[in-house]
Amino acid sequence: MGRKLGSSLPLTAALLAITLLCGCAVLTPSQVKEVERFAQATQGYGALPGAVISMYGEVAEENRLLAVTGYTFRPGDKTADQALQDMKSARQRRQEFAAAAKRADEALEILNIYAAALTILTSDDFTTSLDESATAVGKSLDRAIGAYNDSYQKDFSLIGSAAAQIVHGAGGIYLRYKQTVLLKEYVGLADPLIEALTRDVEDIIRDKVSPHLKDLTARVEREFINSANHQGRLDLSTVVRINQIFYRLEGAESLADAAISSAKRYRDAHPALKEALGKKQDLKGVIEQITVLADEVKAARKLKKKFE
Repeated sequence: MGRKLGSSLPLTAALLAITLLCGCAVLTPSQVKEVERFAQATQGYGALPGAVISMYGEVAEENRLLAVTGYTFRPGDKTADQALQDMKSARQRRQEFAAAAKRADEALEILNIYAAALTILTSDDFTTSLDESATAVGKSLDRAIGAYNDSYQKDFSLIGSAAAQIVHGAGGIYLRYKQTVLLKEYVGLADPLIEALTRDVEDIIRDKVSPHLKDLTARVEREFINSANHQGRLDLSTVVRINQIFYRLEGAESLADAAISSAKRYRDAHPALKEALGKKQDLKGVIEQITVLADEVKAARKLKKKFE
C-alpha cells in the first residue's frame, strides 16, 4: 500500500505543477479563437498595397510615352532628343515605383508570415508536424525581419523565435499550456512590429501614390488632347489603350484608399487583440476591430479583382 502511494507522488506533483502553471497563463478557448480570427482576417491584405503602387508606376510610364506621340519631329531640331528624354523618364518613373512596391511587399511579407505563425499556434491539433512548422515559420519570420532591417535601416526585434519554442517531446496538457503561453507572448512581442510596418505601408501609399493620382489623371487628359490634335484622328486601338489607362487610374485610386484604410484597421485590431489576451476572459467574438478588419480586407480583395 505504501509503495502504491509513493509511486503516485511524482505523478501527483507533476499534475499539480501543470495545474498551477495552467491557472496562471493559459488562454481561454475563446481567446485563442480571437487570435485565429485575426490571422484569418489579415489573409489577402498583402496583395493590396504593392498592386496599387505598381499600377501607379505603370500608368505614370504610359503617360510619358503618350506625350511622345504628340510631338512633331523635324530634321535638325531637338524634338527627338526631348522624346528620348521623356522615354528615359518613363523608365525611371516605373523603376521608382517598382522599388516602392518592393518595400511594401517586403513589409507585408513579414505580416503574412506572422499570420501564418498565429494560425499554427492556434491549431487544435498540435502535433510534431505542426511543431516543426512553427519552428520553420519562426525562422522565416526572423529572416524576413532581418532583411527588412538591413534594406531600410530599421531595428525591429526578431520575434520569430517565440513561435519556435514549442517543447519537443512534450505532450498532452503541458503542450497545450505551452502553446497558449507562447501565443500570448507572441502577440505581445509582435505589437510594436505591427504598428511600425502598417504605418510604413500606409506612408508609402500616402506619400508616393495618393497625392499624385489626380495630377496624373489631369496629365493623361492633357497628353491625350495633344496627341489627338497632332495626329488629327486616332485609331480604335489607341483610344482603347488610353481608355484603359483611365480605367486603371480609377482602380488605383480606389485601391489606394482601401489599402490605407485596411492598414489603419490592421493597426487598430492588433493592440485590441493584445489587450484582450492580457487577462483570462471569455471573448465570444466580441473584438469589433477584428470584424471590421475582416470586412474591409474582404471588400478590398473584391475591388482588386475587379480591376485586374
